[in-house]
Amino acid sequence: MNVCPFIYVRPYSAESSLRSVALLGLHRASQLNTNLDTAKVSRLALAIALDAKVTDAERITALQICAQRKLVEVLPLAKTLAQDASSVPLRISAIAAIGYIGGKREAEYLRQSSLGSEPLLRPALKAALKRLENRSSISTFNS
Repeated sequence: MNVCPFIYVRPYSAESSLRSVALLGLHRASQLNTNLDTAKVSRLALAIALDAKVTDAERITALQICAQRKLVEVLPLAKTLAQDASSVPLRISAIAAIGYIGGKREAEYLRQSSLGSEPLLRPALKAALKRLENRSSISTFNS
């Protein structure tokens, strides 16, 4: 069922803020409505996150949706954006995504990176590391 043809047919048009809101709406609706194709929403979020031609706002939205959906395929991109993106909000979003879906390897990556030397990134870095450590201690405790 193609609920929102705008986002599926024209995913890279000029209406980026509308597209971000539509993607967020589809993500939330797919969690409540079993008739929506959740795999299609996941593929769309991943495609937008991976597309270097979209706006930062679109990438931020897509990264967070990928993280909430536990799409580990976005981790290499998140690591690259955390280090190299020119936009601080995009870097913060990438760090948050790493915190949501990363594992021990990503926690070590964040600890060893130079991200902590940048004051604007420190809160995001601390939150991501705390989330990764909490999840790691829970899985260690439960195993």
